[in-house]
Amino acid sequence: MRTSTSPTIALPRKKNTVEIGFLANARRLRALVRVIQANTNTNYITHSEVIEHRAEHTRRWAHFRRSMLADDIRHAIRRQKRGEGGVLVATRGRAILGVAVLFYDLKHRYGIVEDIVVNTHHRGEGIGHRLMSAATDAMRDAGMENVVLESGIRNESAHDFFRRHGFREAAKMFLKRLDDRD
Repeated sequence: MRTSTSPTIALPRKKNTVEIGFLANARRLRALVRVIQANTNTNYITHSEVIEHRAEHTRRWAHFRRSMLADDIRHAIRRQKRGEGGVLVATRGRAILGVAVLFYDLKHRYGIVEDIVVNTHHRGEGIGHRLMSAATDAMRDAGMENVVLESGIRNESAHDFFRRHGFREAAKMFLKRLDDRD
């Protein structure tokens, strides 16, 4: 996988090295989409997934989510070329171990971690930590002052991960189904 010269972090691993870098093109788009789709359950769903139609509601992904993820990654790659975010990918050889999709609001100087996903078979190996560190370093280097992210309300392990990385809860979202009667 070709990555740009943006921050790359090498992690020692027995015979293989984990590399983290920005994705330079969409050649491995299908593989990235598979990693995100296979490693996010419904606990991952936030209000953005519902509003942007990736999820039908907070407990079911949309059936056309795969094509939306592909479009999101293509857009993020274009943003990287404009200095407005990008797609960080953690790889070992040709295997994709994790991904973080980033957006930078240059005018208001904040970054958004739109997605951060690590293959479930590689969780606990420090890959998420290194992806998050690379993401926040890249945002700092781009002049961002704050970073925000969303997390599904039932995604407690992710909440713990975010807190360990210095994030604090900043908002709550409420939902009422209109077929409910008071």
